[in-house]
Amino acid sequence: MAVACDAASRIRGSLLGMACGDAVGTTVEFSRPGSFDPVTDMTGGGPFGLAPGCWTDDTSLGLCLAESLIETGTFDMIDQLRRYSRWFADGHLSSNGRCFDIGNTTCTAINVFRRHPRNPFAGPTGENTAGNGSLMRL
Repeated sequence: MAVACDAASRIRGSLLGMACGDAVGTTVEFSRPGSFDPVTDMTGGGPFGLAPGCWTDDTSLGLCLAESLIETGTFDMIDQLRRYSRWFADGHLSSNGRCFDIGNTTCTAINVFRRHPRNPFAGPTGENTAGNGSLMRL
């Protein structure tokens, strides 16, 4: 039997999938490929000692982006950076109520934005600052 799936359901499903995949993967975060047995369950632990089901900064920032897109109805970079800054300072949309990890480029961008809150282009642009964090939020 086919089930109708509207856009809102697909969006919720993609966000849930992001959070679940991140929570499963946190067990082996920063581990070298091939250095661990296949992960087949949500066990927690990893470098941050997270409880099973807890996600990382990747999902927190993805949720901040989704929240901004939904609440503003547009791609508002200043609003997004305000939400990322709230996550960084207060643990907004974190799985455990605090920011326990942040990439260097993201940290730099948020700190620059906090000093210059009208500049949405706060991130570094050097060749060695291009990480994969943005891909994890798609």
